[in-house]
Amino acid sequence: HERQPFAWGEEAHALAGRCPASVQLRRPMLDGVLEDAQVAQLWVQQLSRQADATHRNRRGTVLMSYAPGSRAAHEEALMRAALDAGALEVGLVRSDVAGAIGAGLEVLEPGASFVLEIGAGHISASVWTLGRLAAG
Repeated sequence: HERQPFAWGEEAHALAGRCPASVQLRRPMLDGVLEDAQVAQLWVQQLSRQADATHRNRRGTVLMSYAPGSRAAHEEALMRAALDAGALEVGLVRSDVAGAIGAGLEVLEPGASFVLEIGAGHISASVWTLGRLAAG
């Protein structure tokens, strides 16, 4: 008999240390690296259901970020989890690049963009120019 998650994200985090012994708190990612593909797949399915509620059951592209230095096998597992959860296409982007773009840095331009990412149990520094990693 397979157990199903009943809480996700902040709601699940709030239960940490308050659950009976029969309830497990599981994290699909640890230090920015996929640790539990099954939970990751369920997590992507949950996110997809939440998106479906607002976008009327349209399946589409999922863009996921991964930690700098993660192995190709972890990246493949992330992609597989999203595809198995029902995504039609999956794109992967390094988390430092995603953060840089979100912060408005021009990583595709000829000038250098210095990116310092602190969080999720790791710190990374990199320099991007013309859409490519110059140092890091």
